[in-house]
Amino acid sequence: MSTTRERWEKARGDLIDRWELILQKIGEKDEAAILELSTVMDEFCDVAISERAQADLETGRAGGGATESCGAEPGTANRCVFCRGFQEAEGCMGLLTDLNRAIFAGNWQEAAELARGYITRLRGMDLDDPQDTAIH
Repeated sequence: MSTTRERWEKARGDLIDRWELILQKIGEKDEAAILELSTVMDEFCDVAISERAQADLETGRAGGGATESCGAEPGTANRCVFCRGFQEAEGCMGLLTDLNRAIFAGNWQEAAELARGYITRLRGMDLDDPQDTAIH
């Protein structure tokens, strides 16, 4: 397993652990804890920022954009396109809008389903290096 693959595996494990805690907090109806845990920049973002910086070093580009906000379209120089989750989902894998909507509406069942679905997607992700990428 490559060092890059190991970093993505660790990030996925940490992200799953955090979302399992979020699922527990949903069961406890602890809105504040859920929002605190779900609104931080996630572990995939951290690895993507590092990969973006490495690509900048390898190509001799200035490091601009490594900490830009999410929401970029595929093919842009934003950190998000260096994220395995972003690549697989063709956009950010985050589901905060739907989760927040469910939490604020008090729809705990929907919130739990969203969290479980996200955990399932994370577990099933292919973390191998993309074969065809226009990023680098």
